Amino acid sequence: MKNPPYWDHHGVKQLNWPPPPDSFADWKVGDDLTPEQEHKIRKAEELLGSPVQQTSLFAESVNSTLRMILADERSIIFRQIPFVANEYSHDHSIDASLVHSWRKRKLDVEISILRFLEKSAVPVPKIIASSVSDNDGYLALDILPGKDALKIYGFLNDSAKACHAILEIFYLF
Repeated sequence: MKNPPYWDHHGVKQLNWPPPPDSFADWKVGDDLTPEQEHKIRKAEELLGSPVQQTSLFAESVNSTLRMILADERSIIFRQIPFVANEYSHDHSIDASLVHSWRKRKLDVEISILRFLEKSAVPVPKIIASSVSDNDGYLALDILPGKDALKIYGFLNDSAKACHAILEIFYLF
């Protein structure tokens, strides 16, 4: 299947791009862990009450997003949101306390929006657990059935994209 075009951050239409992989990095019980991976897995186990058996890394930039399979056979999305600047941040020149408060507020708003949308017709993942420490926020979410939006949205024609967006906005009100 041919990849759809997309527009980069400069507004330039790009025709050749690889689709996102199913995982950027995998881990399973018995594999070695970095201290950072160990921290995320232990935090997920603490929040969810079940040992992590396997992870797939979906994204790692400012936030880390992993799909986790737990010993109790649940599959979840686990996100770590650092409240301090990291190597992926573009905000190193901004006062650290501002970065911390902005990122924490961003997580609070994301949780509020998801909880609001749970009451609407818009399908959103259910929040299973959340936690905040001094330097990080954590969010565990259900996985919605269906296909990954990143893998199919680009294949929709412009009318379908517009119609989909309008319907979702309509259902909010």
